Amino acid sequence: MSDRIVTAQDTGEDEGDDPSLESSEIASHPDMELDQDMDANYCFADIYVRNAPSYLKGFLGSVQEPIHGELRDPNTGLLAFEDGVCEISATSSFLTVAMSASDDKGLDQIRGYFEEKLRSLSDQQIIEFDWRKH
Repeated sequence: MSDRIVTAQDTGEDEGDDPSLESSEIASHPDMELDQDMDANYCFADIYVRNAPSYLKGFLGSVQEPIHGELRDPNTGLLAFEDGVCEISATSSFLTVAMSASDDKGLDQIRGYFEEKLRSLSDQQIIEFDWRKH
């Protein structure tokens, strides 16, 4: 792992500027930590449900610790888990879900929570989840 940030220099006209530095020089910074080995632990789906905004409210209205929920606007919400996040957007007939986690196990837990919660809120007999990574 490397602690690096990108610094950019101005035109070099100010007294304190060092014109020998390039505009995309990489400098070490002790407070920044970038995960160079991070895998793509995310997925998303568009899920057809009638009256999707009511499901969004159902997700965010009954959240219990250790999960935190926040309604960002009438049609968008966020669920924060210990190891990841899940953003939910609602149109009249679709929930669009995007989730990200620190590892595959965390992603599976968030996905499982979402699927179980949606099935408990829905009267529909069949709900199909087509989780995609691209």
